[in-house]
Amino acid sequence: MDERRVLIAARRLFIERGPDTTVETIAIAAGADPAEVTEQLGTPRDIFMAAMRLAPDPDELVPFLLDTFRLKLIDTSDEPLPTLRAMLTDPDEIPRVQQAANEQADKLAAAMSGADREVRAAVMRSIMLGVGLGRDLLALRGLTSVSTDEIIEVLRPAFAALGDGPPTLDDRLPD
Repeated sequence: MDERRVLIAARRLFIERGPDTTVETIAIAAGADPAEVTEQLGTPRDIFMAAMRLAPDPDELVPFLLDTFRLKLIDTSDEPLPTLRAMLTDPDEIPRVQQAANEQADKLAAAMSGADREVRAAVMRSIMLGVGLGRDLLALRGLTSVSTDEIIEVLRPAFAALGDGPPTLDDRLPD
């Protein structure tokens, strides 16, 4: 079984169908045996979490990142809100949240090029964190009054610019 292929199929299905996606549906989409998928990856929730931790392919960085963020925004479990609250109020949780955020930013940076890729990856991760806090914890009207897809489309040009990095001198010179 190609685990990455299964997780990529799962990402797409969770985005299209939501949290009710089954292991069987994921396995069929990935051309894998459902029993093997369950044995290797677990429940749909386990697969969902593994799909969100998947490292991006450098050629598909921005779509991958936006899909990951879409998954986080549509996550209907009770997990995100307590985690957000804990990271703001519980000093013991801060190191765990920092480690997770840094690991996610490192995966993004590894898929980017340029000397400032770590900075750009951290900015992308910070934007996602801020939007999540704004929508789920602060209930900012501008974020709660629109769909997840609308939020993603607003972020697309910013993430594309950050993913590509600043233009080089050659890009700025006229032909």
